Amino acid sequence: MPKGKEERAKEAHLEEKAFIAEKMKEQGLGFEAHELPPLDEEGDKALELQVRKTFWQSLRALLPGSDEAFEGAMAEEEMDNLQKIEVEKAKAQDLLALTKIGRHEEALETMMVTY
Repeated sequence: MPKGKEERAKEAHLEEKAFIAEKMKEQGLGFEAHELPPLDEEGDKALELQVRKTFWQSLRALLPGSDEAFEGAMAEEEMDNLQKIEVEKAKAQDLLALTKIGRHEEALETMMVTY
């Protein structure tokens, strides 16, 4: 029975992914979660203090018109902004292309100016 277009596309995508992963591993570009430096205890506490909300703040976030509800809506809108996501994706692809062709200094300079 012949495979459908979607199945062939999915197979090609998986093959391409495997090929890229193999090439990255050969070049030593693989990523392992254990390679990330752990946050120190002070960093963990500072981050927790930034995001921690009291019970009353959480409750007020449910009330329309409150500052907390507005803050939550703005955060959600920011996360769902597909146009910004596409722009960031394009920037990342440009940086990746620059590094792949060996223009590392230019990529680093672009990244430092842009971000």
